[in-house]
Amino acid sequence: FGRTSSIKGSQTDHAVSEKTDCIMLIINSYAIRSVIQGLTGPNGHFKGTEWSVSYYHSAVHNELLSVMTPLSELYNNATYGNASATTHQGVETSFHSTLYKWQGNIISLRQAYTFQSFRFNHDSTWGHNYIPGIPRHFYQGELHLDMKNGFYTSFDVEVSSSVLASYDNQYKAAPYHIYNFDIGYLWPNKHRQVFLSLHNLANKHYATGVVPVYSTANGQQPAAMLSGDGFGIFGGVSIGFN
Repeated sequence: FGRTSSIKGSQTDHAVSEKTDCIMLIINSYAIRSVIQGLTGPNGHFKGTEWSVSYYHSAVHNELLSVMTPLSELYNNATYGNASATTHQGVETSFHSTLYKWQGNIISLRQAYTFQSFRFNHDSTWGHNYIPGIPRHFYQGELHLDMKNGFYTSFDVEVSSSVLASYDNQYKAAPYHIYNFDIGYLWPNKHRQVFLSLHNLANKHYATGVVPVYSTANGQQPAAMLSGDGFGIFGGVSIGFN
C-alpha cells in the first residue's frame, strides 16, 4: 500500500462479497513461521461436564491483510497486501454439561468461549496495534432438551465483543448478542428429521465482520461493515435412507 512500507500491496480486482459473513482477514499459508504451538490442551470430565482448554500461538510472516481505501471503495473492492511480522495467540474453551436426566430425556448445556489476540510486532507504522477484524472475545451457549420420543428443542445465544475496524485501532464495530430458538423431531433410529428455527429473535442489527481502513481520522471514509441477518424463520425436512 502506498501509505506505509510495513504493508505492501496493490489494487486487486477481487470484489468484496456482500454475502460474506466471515472476518475479512486472510492468511498466506505459505508464509507462516513457527506455526501453531500448543494447539491441543487439557481436557477432562467433572461431575457431568466434559471440558477442554486449548492455547495457541503462531508467529506469522507476510500475512495477507485486506483494507478499504477511497480508491478501492469506488470499485467495491478491497486492497490486499502483506504485513510485517504478526503474532496470533489465544485460548479456546468448551464445556458440555448434562444438567438433568429422567426416563431417557436429557437437558444439557453446551458452551464455547474464545479469546483472541492478533497483533503486529514492532511494525514501523502500527507498532504493536491489534489487527482489525477479529473479536477479542466470542462466546456461544446452547441450552438443549432431547426427549426420548424424538422431540428436541434448544435456545442458544451468541455474544461478540467489539471488533476493531481500523489499523490505528481508533474505530470499531459495536459488540452484539443474538438469540436463536430451534424445535424439531428426529425419528428414533431413522435418518428422518423435521425442524423449525427462529434466528435472531430480537432482530438485532449487528456486523458479522468488517473490511477495515487505515484510519478514520481527518474525515477518512469508515470501514465497510458486513451486516448480519435479521430475524428469520427457517424450516426444513431431512430424509435419509437406511
